[in-house]
Amino acid sequence: MEEEGDTINNNEDNDVEIIPETMTSDNNGPTIQEDDTNVIQNSPFIVQEFNDLEDAYAFYNNYGKSWGFSVRRSRKVKNVKGEVTSAAFVCSCQGVREAHKGPQKRESPMEIRFQCMAMFRVSLNKTNNKWVADIFKSQHTHDPVRQNQVHYLRSHRGLTEADKADLRVKKDARMKPSQAIKLAVHCAGGHDKLGYTVKDGLNFSTKDRAERISEGDAATALAYLESKKSTDPHFFLRYTTDEEKRLHFLFWTDNICRADISCFAEPYSNERLVGPMGWSRPNQAIYGLIQTESKL
Repeated sequence: MEEEGDTINNNEDNDVEIIPETMTSDNNGPTIQEDDTNVIQNSPFIVQEFNDLEDAYAFYNNYGKSWGFSVRRSRKVKNVKGEVTSAAFVCSCQGVREAHKGPQKRESPMEIRFQCMAMFRVSLNKTNNKWVADIFKSQHTHDPVRQNQVHYLRSHRGLTEADKADLRVKKDARMKPSQAIKLAVHCAGGHDKLGYTVKDGLNFSTKDRAERISEGDAATALAYLESKKSTDPHFFLRYTTDEEKRLHFLFWTDNICRADISCFAEPYSNERLVGPMGWSRPNQAIYGLIQTESKL
């Protein structure tokens, strides 16, 4: 039987080690570790059953929220077939921060690892395919977070699918992301009841916008200009691409441009560089020329 998960110096590494017999379980179900003084045998956690690992994580995460600490997934034990037989969840302050390699260019952030020993482990009972709690360590090496600040902890915040749908609807209604989040805070009754931070909401809005523009801003611009042909019979569009099929030059003229050229008879150009924000066609120059179709 092998274990994969994190060592005390890492978050979720893939280190593998052999599990001693005192940490294993037989075919009849998990055995409770007896020689650890931090295990509370009379706790309601012990011998509690769960349908799957997500239920076990949610149970311990709710416990952490009530006590003022964040939870993260830790080690998993697998048998020779690669099946998970046990999993542990720990306090986010477990372990220590890795030392910097080489010269340090900036000041280290606030220490958040205190070698905390709090842990909750469940093992698979093969007789009923239930996950049974067999180890619970309640001792922490740090003070808990006050209840009015628990909603800032990582495992206790995040956008649900309903939250994401709500922000998308407000975006489609031409609301700015900051305005949409302020309205969500007001409707929820405060930041502590919203479930996610303002930064979480802004990050989601930025990511969602990039995903919705799946092929980049150049493709969106071309699609918009192509659609103008159906409403403007005098609209003219030509563009070129480079060897990598990226947009190189874009030439267009519409009914307004033709009216301007008849009055001013001067060409005009407007150059805009598209910044490298993760789109598929960065640093493109877009030109508009007020000229007649015959000259193009």
